[in-house]
Parts: sequence; structure tokens; C-alpha cells
Amino acid sequence: MSELILNPLAPRFWTGLGLYGIFVQPFRGYPLVKAIHQGFERQVTADDPARPGEVVHLYMSGLGPVTPVQSDYAPATAPPPTINTPLTCHFLGDIPARVLFAGLSVGLVGIYQVELEIPRTRIGEPVLICAVPFGAVLASAYLPVEGGLEGFLPASR
Repeated sequence: MSELILNPLAPRFWTGLGLYGIFVQPFRGYPLVKAIHQGFERQVTADDPARPGEVVHLYMSGLGPVTPVQSDYAPATAPPPTINTPLTCHFLGDIPARVLFAGLSVGLVGIYQVELEIPRTRIGEPVLICAVPFGAVLASAYLPVEGGLEGFLPASR
């Protein structure tokens, strides 16, 4: 009998997955990150991008163990359990994005919520890359940011 061993550290963004898991590719082959604006009132899109300095809410999987320990088969409980390994994120060109919180999303099973501060530095390529230490897998996706990639995203509101 063979055993299937899953890597607990394989970060993945919730993205614009289409029917049967086919990726929607809105920007140079990168899927659109499912991100919510700071006030939780609407989704970040190319027509309504994140703003420099804004804190956006992302949802991921594969970020590993948390503290306090949670059951794998039950919704996460409050206080929000935080991941045990640091998550780092940056935009292409090594422009860092500050991770304010990464942990299980309360009330959901196995879904991690990440609070990410958009850098105030000008972003050329709006491709976000996140990783955990010692993981061979990087998560990368398109996150629309105001003022990023001249001519592709709206310059201001």
C-alpha cells in the first residue's frame, strides 16, 4: 500500500479559477488574485485597483501549521490562529509588500487570510509573489495596483 504525503507548505492564492479549474489569465499569464479592499466592501479588480498604502485581504492555502493548533476538519475559531512560519511577499522587481497578518480565516476550514499592505513605492509589474521559508513553491498572481504598469491600470481616481 502506498502513502500519499502532502506538503503542508505549498502556498497558493485564491484566484480567478474558471470551470473545471481552468485559470483565467488576465495579465501576462498570471491569474487574478481574489483580493478584497481594506473595508471589505468590494473586490480588487483592474477597474478598481488597490491603492498604495492600502491594506488588502487575500485568501490562500498551503501556509502550514498554525498557533493555536486547529482541527483539520473544523472551521477555525477565534482568536485567529497565526501561521508558524513567516510569509514574505513582494512585487516583481523585489518591491516588498508588508504582511501584517497571516493565519486561518475564522469560520472557514483550511483557508488562510493574509492582510497585506500595498507598498507606497511605484509598482511597475503588478505581479505579487509570496513564499514561506524552505518551501520550493512560490505563489504568484496578478494584483491590480493603482499607478502600476503605466497605461495598463487606471492612474488615479
